[in-house]
Amino acid sequence: MYVIAEHNISDAKNFWEITQKETANLPSGLKLHQVLPNPDGSKAVCLWEAGNTEDVKKYVEQ
Repeated sequence: MYVIAEHNISDAKNFWEITQKETANLPSGLKLHQVLPNPDGSKAVCLWEAGNTEDVKKYVEQ
C-alpha cells in the first residue's frame, strides 16, 4: 500500500539532518519512494510504501 505523509516542520535544519540519517536505515517493510519539500524546508510531502498506514505513522512520529 502507498501512504502519503504531510509534514509541517518547525526546525527545518534539524529535521532534514535527522531525516537524512534515519532514512538510510529504514525498518523492514517500509520504503520511502519520494520526498517533496517546499523551497525553505518548512513543509514536505513524502510517499511511502508499507503494509499499512499505522507502520508509517509509528515510524515518522518517533
